[in-house]
Amino acid sequence: MTEHIRLQALKKLCELLETETGLQVFRGRQVVGTDIKMPFLVINETIRSGDTIQAAHRTLRNDRTDFLLSGYIDMKDVKHPIDVAYQYVMAIEKAFNKIQAIKQSNGNPVYKEWYNLGGLITNFNYLAPVCHNPPDEAQSKVYFYFYFSFNVAYDSSDPSVKC
Repeated sequence: MTEHIRLQALKKLCELLETETGLQVFRGRQVVGTDIKMPFLVINETIRSGDTIQAAHRTLRNDRTDFLLSGYIDMKDVKHPIDVAYQYVMAIEKAFNKIQAIKQSNGNPVYKEWYNLGGLITNFNYLAPVCHNPPDEAQSKVYFYFYFSFNVAYDSSDPSVKC
């Protein structure tokens, strides 16, 4: 079964994050419970739609989709639990760097496998990460999150193929 280009890119991103962080990454998981062993990551699309640029040929699209990447850690024995969150944040930012890192000498990708998520996306951006302990809990659980977006270009007559 063919998959939408956006889902293909999201799966490639999950592969990159799992490789770089050693954490399991879930897509579209709204509810997390004791069935998931901490630490872990969850990626959800934001509620609002991103931007779309359509070419003169009305089926060609370049869509921006916005996401929320959340990480959860259970740190029962750590005096400063947010410190561990920053270790994961650092690993994620290094992973994000691999998506668009280019060699200054010639403009070629530094990490060909990960560059633009294997050529599936046309742009990648993320906002400053946030590390926080849950405001309604008096325990050493922390979470962190990133808002990020990427663009995919495709022909809507076959959304499984990149342009």
